[in-house]
Amino acid sequence: MFVYPIPNKDNWYSLFMKTGLAHIELTISLVQKNTINAHFRIKKNSNEIFDQLYSQKDTIESEIGMALEWDKGENKKISKFGKTLDIDINDKYNWEKAIRGQYNMASKLRNVLLPKVKDLN
Repeated sequence: MFVYPIPNKDNWYSLFMKTGLAHIELTISLVQKNTINAHFRIKKNSNEIFDQLYSQKDTIESEIGMALEWDKGENKKISKFGKTLDIDINDKYNWEKAIRGQYNMASKLRNVLLPKVKDLN
């Protein structure tokens, strides 16, 4: 499904999709927001790719099964879209829910977006 990265101690994890244009990034934010995220991140200078995917927003969200947060990243290095979930990561009883939530979102993003990104190449 993904190219497996090397484990690390950061609060983010990138899942590369065998395309140089984008990747799926999973993050855990304990300090600022107590959230988990799964986002499809598009590299700098790829606004046209974001625009083409955004033009399919309704279809993408329908296939994934939920509304997504879309950020074109004006004046930033990346554009991204995905989902942020509020969850108390400090409560160990939420850990399994958090892991399953990130895995499910990453899988949905990958399954829906990989064919669409390949068509854009």
